[in-house]
Amino acid sequence: MKVTFVYPKIFYYYDRTPYLPLGIGYLAASIQDLVDDINCIDGQILSSESYEKAITGINSEVVCISATLRQMKEAGRIANLVKASSPLCKIIVGGYGPHSLTLPELFTMGKFDIFVRGEGELTLKQLITCFKRDGNLEEIPNIVFVDGGKLIQTKSSVSLPELDLLPFPARELFNVPLYLKIWQENTNMTSLHMITSRGCPFGCIFCDKSVIGRTYRYRNPKLVVDEMQQLWEQYHPDDIFLFDDLFTLQQEKIMMICQEIKQRTLLLKWSAQGKVGIVDLEMLSAMKEAGCTELLFGVESGSNRILSFLKKGFTREEVIRTFIACHEVGLRAGAYLIVGVPGERKEDINLTIDLVRKIRPSLLNFSFLTPFPNTELYRETSQWIAQKDWTQWDDFTKTVYNYPFEVDPTVSRKRIMDVYKQLIEEGLEYSTYQLIE
Repeated sequence: MKVTFVYPKIFYYYDRTPYLPLGIGYLAASIQDLVDDINCIDGQILSSESYEKAITGINSEVVCISATLRQMKEAGRIANLVKASSPLCKIIVGGYGPHSLTLPELFTMGKFDIFVRGEGELTLKQLITCFKRDGNLEEIPNIVFVDGGKLIQTKSSVSLPELDLLPFPARELFNVPLYLKIWQENTNMTSLHMITSRGCPFGCIFCDKSVIGRTYRYRNPKLVVDEMQQLWEQYHPDDIFLFDDLFTLQQEKIMMICQEIKQRTLLLKWSAQGKVGIVDLEMLSAMKEAGCTELLFGVESGSNRILSFLKKGFTREEVIRTFIACHEVGLRAGAYLIVGVPGERKEDINLTIDLVRKIRPSLLNFSFLTPFPNTELYRETSQWIAQKDWTQWDDFTKTVYNYPFEVDPTVSRKRIMDVYKQLIEEGLEYSTYQLIE
């Protein structure tokens, strides 16, 4: 049996610093012992000509498409192309995109056969086994499929993959050297990413947890360092980015990872994402000694009023203390910010500008607040959504709200960035992969 995975091609604002689709890597690795051939069409890295040639030339018994909401239109086009040439091919779709649609919307968008709900590793193994044995799809939980023109939704199961039992992602399916080359050309450094945990117990209003959920699970620290060491020895990246939503949530896990790195005398450098308010000097010092160079935080705003609306669970004062602690131990600390929050005022932007001056982040990345379906934010602010063609949404470049902002979000973003550029001109050390416009 031949299986082709597809990551649909779309415009991506940060394509100068790409990371390979890790989710597909995990899915492919989970079925490697069940199939004869696995291929991956990586729309993020292929040229337009090569990509089009690849998707029109698909010849597999099974095609698996992983898509975000913005990728769903392209996912539907791919499914229709495949079905036109190979009507018997089974087309499976998963990811955050299909979770954001109603089932009738999803199955009219393209000729998909099966929608996988939630994390897909266990379900995909069951599906491949079912195809090989001509089994009954109704016995497989967490899927929706088409049968005789009708949508059949199977039972839900809360069974989640045990992270320690999952094989490392099948990175060999991707052109990793090309990823590194793009990084090197654009930033004068290279970076690869991995995860050490899944799930997030916090309740930020804009976060979609329809796939991973709130249950926090983390991998055995030894396995984490095994993968870090493998990446380092095979590809020699300048940075290994731990892509977890909340790397800093479990202090005991972090300390064990740091200890394992030091015991192996690994000289690798790494970075991670943390949460304001749940780091301390002991943890940060251990991370620094184990090769960590930078922590990135979802700061979002310098206004306590906006932070409260977003349900971040911390205050601007805690942001300042967290960044001071990072600087004290010699770790760079970067900030993700959000503009375009309904109700945002000029004073909120001024508070964010003042915060940037105080915390002096090594990195500043912006998003425009975007009410993706399946979020509390969508339910609370849907009356201001200007248009619901989700394929046109891009939370990195524009707002989707038709709201009478006191300051246009694009202007707010520019004002904050201008101050940050001024700090850099004054000597602020910033990350080499920082996008300065």
